[in-house]
Amino acid sequence: PHADTLRSLLDETKWRDELTALDLQEVDPEQRTEFIDVVVKILFGIMLEKRGRTRGADRRAAVLTALGGCTDDELQQLVDLMLRPLQADVLRSQEEYQIHPISAEVSDSQQVGFLTLLGDVLKHLGSRLISRWPVLLQAVLDVTGHAQIRSEQNKVESAPADTPEEDEAEVDADEDSEGTNRRSIRVIRQLGLKRFADFFRSPTSFDFKPFLRDAFRVLISRRLPSLDLENTQSPSALLELFHVWTLRDEYIFFLVDYDDNTLPKIYDCLVARNIKPIVISKIFDLIDGILLLSTSNETVRDRILKRHVTHLLKNLSILLSNNKDALVTADTLGRRQISVLSELAQYLDNAEQASTLLTIFLPLLRKPHKLVSEKMKAELVRVVSHLLHLVPEMSDTASLVHIKTYTLLSQLFQSLRSRQARLALLAAFSRLAQTTPSLISIADLMVSLNAYSTKRLEEPDFDRRLNAFSVLNQTFYQSLSCKEWLPVIYNMLNFIQDPEELTIRNNASLALKRFIDIACRTDDTEYDNVFLKTLYPGLKNGLRSTNELVRAEILNVISYGVMKYDRMASLQEMRVLLAGGDEEANFFNNIHHIQVHRRIRAIHRLADHSESGHLR
Repeated sequence: PHADTLRSLLDETKWRDELTALDLQEVDPEQRTEFIDVVVKILFGIMLEKRGRTRGADRRAAVLTALGGCTDDELQQLVDLMLRPLQADVLRSQEEYQIHPISAEVSDSQQVGFLTLLGDVLKHLGSRLISRWPVLLQAVLDVTGHAQIRSEQNKVESAPADTPEEDEAEVDADEDSEGTNRRSIRVIRQLGLKRFADFFRSPTSFDFKPFLRDAFRVLISRRLPSLDLENTQSPSALLELFHVWTLRDEYIFFLVDYDDNTLPKIYDCLVARNIKPIVISKIFDLIDGILLLSTSNETVRDRILKRHVTHLLKNLSILLSNNKDALVTADTLGRRQISVLSELAQYLDNAEQASTLLTIFLPLLRKPHKLVSEKMKAELVRVVSHLLHLVPEMSDTASLVHIKTYTLLSQLFQSLRSRQARLALLAAFSRLAQTTPSLISIADLMVSLNAYSTKRLEEPDFDRRLNAFSVLNQTFYQSLSCKEWLPVIYNMLNFIQDPEELTIRNNASLALKRFIDIACRTDDTEYDNVFLKTLYPGLKNGLRSTNELVRAEILNVISYGVMKYDRMASLQEMRVLLAGGDEEANFFNNIHHIQVHRRIRAIHRLADHSESGHLR
């Protein structure tokens, strides 16, 4: 009854249509055994053909989809047919596996064909063949190990990491020539490692340990010394295997159980000469996998992450030093480097590395948001906060490193606006205060001024902020040194531009006036420098705000400075705009007045003073 079906499957013009209509689950049980036996053999032959642009990939996919209608026991025949050319269809031992050489009768093209077909079989039917995985793994490791041994004997160079699987189509051409022989060895070795990794990608559970000791001895440990050289252009099959192991906690320990050099050699790829971004990205994927599993598994954290974290951080520091421009371009790779470092920084314990990273990151934090996004700056600030206690010079307030770090963190209080970024900044500033006890009081003030509600997301804790403003503007401002005023001023320059909260703007304005009062009463020229280089430029920049209420508040502070700061020449030339104390003619009072005609008169007076030469 199935004769027409079998003939159609053998017809090159009809087999695809017949395969589409074929439903193996509907076959009569009485005839099933004999029919399935014949169909599997026919379909296996169809898969071996390599016609068309895809070299048979579409054929294999169509056939394996149809074979999904077979039972698990019936699929055993498919495995037997695949293994028969290799003479490896019997499991040699139930104990620890050892790699055996392949018979000389098995050609390179047969080995490549087996590995190629196995890739499709694992993709479509892998979980259903788990009972035959031991013999399939045995065959894969035999083939790959034999190729590795041949490559060492022939001194075959490493295969390019981006060699496509379709290369097996050309392996059987002129197989006796030395060049083709060397090339086929590379292809077999690479395909074998890819198939080995495919087993680990399957979501099923399987005990791979009996196979790993000899796999490391022959396939992996021998290639580790040249791993960084083989992974410069694109990720090699071996690096892909390592990455697959980091996706599940039952496999990740393979990275340290059999060869302790595995992780250090992976990390060395980061500093290989002329390494491409795609390789760095793959290594970051691997590191992300380790970090993810470390958060929930303390054993992973202790045995894998912490074990070689110093080596990893050293290489990341070198990578960052070599690729500073990549961080500024705000590309994906640059962001990932910062993200990885922010996760690893807590494990850093080397002062030299900390100083190197600090030297790299501080200039990046000064870049405008167009070049380095605020989100990336938040990550950078988190890393910096972990570095501060490691740098010995940070406790010396007179050191250049301390001055630069303190000044930069203070400046960020003006530019960083999101809650996430400001909380990271507060943590870093508090960490700096721990190294310099004289800053503890000002750090506590900064934390209170930037407090957020614990009940509502993104909403400030107004009670705590207003209490901090009250303390600052009533008494605390009198005890602040000029250095301690720096973060306060930058903070107020941020708050005074708040378009929504009048109370915050008013208190920020009052705090800036308090600084002007202190600067007027002292003869210390350092206050003049802070006003000219920090406060005054910040106020002028704030006048560009599109919000009229913000501009009015800033003009109020400038007006106060013009009235009080007698020795500041840049302010005193504007004293004529005060109109000798006449509030009706005062430019600062009228330029934002609710009555339009008073604004117009204020502009006319400004023009008159400019023409008369009072204003430069």
